[in-house]
Amino acid sequence: MTTRHLINLLAAGLFGAATGNLTAQTYLWHDHADVGVNYEDGAWDLHVHHHDLGEFEPGEAILGVDIVAARNSVPGGSQWSFLGTAGSSVWIVPQTQDDDLLFLGLGTEELAGGIFTGDQVTLSLKGVSGPGQFAVYQTDMFGNPNVFMNSGDGITAGDAVTLGAGAHSHVNWAFGAPGVYQVDFEGSGTLVDGNVFRSSGDVTYTFEVAAVPEPGSLALLALGSLVFLARKRKPCKCNLLQTHQHTGEMNTLPMIITAAALALSVPTASAQAIWTAGHGGHKMKYDGSEFTPLWSAAPGCVVDGVARTTPGEYALGTLLPVMPLEKSTARPAGSSWDFLGVNAAEDVWIFPQIQEPDLPWIGFSTTALTAGDWASSNSISLTAVTGNGVDAGGYMSIYEQDAFGQPVVLAQTFGGISGSGISLVAGSGHLHVNFAFTEPGIYNATYTISGTHLVNGFETTTATYSYQVVPEPATGALLALAGLMVGLRARRNQ
Repeated sequence: MTTRHLINLLAAGLFGAATGNLTAQTYLWHDHADVGVNYEDGAWDLHVHHHDLGEFEPGEAILGVDIVAARNSVPGGSQWSFLGTAGSSVWIVPQTQDDDLLFLGLGTEELAGGIFTGDQVTLSLKGVSGPGQFAVYQTDMFGNPNVFMNSGDGITAGDAVTLGAGAHSHVNWAFGAPGVYQVDFEGSGTLVDGNVFRSSGDVTYTFEVAAVPEPGSLALLALGSLVFLARKRKPCKCNLLQTHQHTGEMNTLPMIITAAALALSVPTASAQAIWTAGHGGHKMKYDGSEFTPLWSAAPGCVVDGVARTTPGEYALGTLLPVMPLEKSTARPAGSSWDFLGVNAAEDVWIFPQIQEPDLPWIGFSTTALTAGDWASSNSISLTAVTGNGVDAGGYMSIYEQDAFGQPVVLAQTFGGISGSGISLVAGSGHLHVNFAFTEPGIYNATYTISGTHLVNGFETTTATYSYQVVPEPATGALLALAGLMVGLRARRNQ
């Protein structure tokens, strides 16, 4: 565990004592955390999950926003007007990790599949009390904002985000002024059993845009003996509001049929399972003597045309994320996109940083590593790319966007392999990025993974993951599989 990591842990519990706060709330200023949404044993459980400190009831934690590190100026352009007037100050906890800020996401990892219709729930904004406006948004693969919640134009039913069961995503959290914000969220969804609509009612989370305190030495000494104690949290049994919703079940059959046809159309599929949609990624494990890189697949991940109902792992070379040729998009203008290796308006194929329902949602994860076993963050660097996509003149790049949509290049092959690489904290590192390719074909990407183990010293290994851009499935294959799937459904209903 790094010194900085320890200081971050200590700081979480210090702020109340340092400022004379009389509540029992814990301030969370740094590292990876989520607004967690779960439903089990007939009750909603909305909470805060911090990947180092554990879980908190919403009323037990204050989500801190460093008044210095989070401050930005609203850029020009009408697409950013939801944040305020161009040039005015806005405080943002970004969707990309910043060591000086909380890395706050939305998590439904604990929510099992098969409970809600379509394996989806909704998190809605119900109220905001604070000194400024509040907004939640993401930027797409080319930096355009997608606003989920915005108190600045009035709160309506449209201020909501849909979350899939067993999923995890990161968003930008924006605040219009320093101070304390009481934000009311509601979790809701329609149960598969009985087609019954369930709501959590309003659940209040507290954010504070303020200066991070410098802890006194006595507080450090006192809390040093407590920082490793485990927290035990009782599940939140929130008020249940019950009505009936008469909408039909989400029809996932077209996506499954298309995925199955695509799997059949991939020429290299004989030794590999084909991943066409859903959440998964590059998973790093350690067996006590060496790294074991794998592919992971979350519930809902569509593999060989079938949506998984449980988490899974795949050895390298046995799973292949694929993208149909028709999913190309045009490279935008501007020199900031030159790293892609194609001219403006030319085609590029991107597995996006934010989830799209009919594409693999690919991340990097070190959550399987034990946090206390490593002296520093684990690094992942792209070192080589081969394959027929490269042979055809294609380039590969990995990038993310900042709070205003500007690309942050982690790796690129145009002009030679370069980029800052990826750094993830053991035990809590989870990052989604954009994977871009400029020609159809297979790309075999070799990464170097390394870190300093507290017992075994410096550890490193290489691992090769493959990705593919493939032609659209033939019409005949789609028709044949459509008939097969309809036949299977009819047989099940007999």
